[in-house]
Amino acid sequence: MISFCPMKIDRIAGMTLNDAHEPSILEIDDMPGLLSMTDIKYKLHLSVVNESVLVKGSVSITLEVECGRCLDKYKFVIEDKDVCHFYDGAAEKSHLNITEEIREDLLVKLPQYFICREECEGLCQYCGVKKSKCKCDGAEKAAAMIFEEEEVESSQKASGSGG
Repeated sequence: MISFCPMKIDRIAGMTLNDAHEPSILEIDDMPGLLSMTDIKYKLHLSVVNESVLVKGSVSITLEVECGRCLDKYKFVIEDKDVCHFYDGAAEKSHLNITEEIREDLLVKLPQYFICREECEGLCQYCGVKKSKCKCDGAEKAAAMIFEEEEVESSQKASGSGG
């Protein structure tokens, strides 16, 4: 939980939170392609403004992910250098939990699926090798497979064992 006591914030200098938090608050453990996560790192400056609390700073996390096209593993960094939240009337509270807001700051930067690079062509559907390194002629192979299936069906019908 990322939280603090607003009453302890110095009214002139403010307060800085510079820490890390376990990544479980993101609740993305079952996301396709996600292999592992580092701790969430944050550096936040807290200020009291007219009995309210202003939180500004940065937050980041590094994910180890698998490309949705070629299955290569790579590091994906989510970073928000412009975290800014205003908590109206919160300066006199004994406790302020900002976990949900920090979670949302990171989640909105998460892609729908992971792609190692925009140019990634993925895997060949015939041989399973990366398309950029594939030596097979996929179209020719597909035609041969269809022709082979037709020959098998014809021979089965001719022998009377169609099924």
